[in-house]
Amino acid sequence: MKKVLKISKRKAINLAVNEAIPKKSNITIIIAPGIRSNMEESLLISLTNHFIKGNVNVIRFNYPFLLKEIRLILGINSFKNIFRKIFHFIKSREEFRNDHIFLAGESFSSRALSRIKSKKISGYIFLGYPQHIPVFKIQMSNRFLFDIEKPMMFVQGTEDNYSENRKIEMLVGALKPNAKLMLIPQTDHSFKLLSTKKRTQKDINKEISDVILWFMKDVVNDMYKIN
Repeated sequence: MKKVLKISKRKAINLAVNEAIPKKSNITIIIAPGIRSNMEESLLISLTNHFIKGNVNVIRFNYPFLLKEIRLILGINSFKNIFRKIFHFIKSREEFRNDHIFLAGESFSSRALSRIKSKKISGYIFLGYPQHIPVFKIQMSNRFLFDIEKPMMFVQGTEDNYSENRKIEMLVGALKPNAKLMLIPQTDHSFKLLSTKKRTQKDINKEISDVILWFMKDVVNDMYKIN
């Protein structure tokens, strides 16, 4: 189901709301695309289809920035504020009010969502968390991650030119016990498969879907055990 969320007289956010099938779910995930992408990209569609069959509600959206050139000069707060508006909109809806809400973001969006804090957030999923700018290798700060007290799942391609394997492993190690890491062999920053000898892109997308679905349900089960 497509929805439009007005955030000002000139700006609106296009949402895709996919409810779990075949029964009502108590888990909802909000997924943000990368800044050069949109909610209809193949990985996000694959995740959506897998999650709703796994009894998870999925909310996808597009940033209300029309030009890629404009996106590149906007500060991270612009993306964080859009993500926050989506989160508050979903949280206010009756059908999602009692849900366990997870935030997920691709690439630069994952850095934006790391700055959003709420007791209503059950966990965070970072898809291709960038640590530096590829050409200049300028290291970006990770300090906001250390303020998160909720479970985190990092999914990274081993050939990601925005992040080195050793550095992401050290980062996740420093964030334990709150953080987990899954490295996807022979994939780049967008999880595109670089070698098709043994696996297909469909295999990769399902692998990512499976681990995120496991992560969300494991977090929810642990919360019920505590309570």
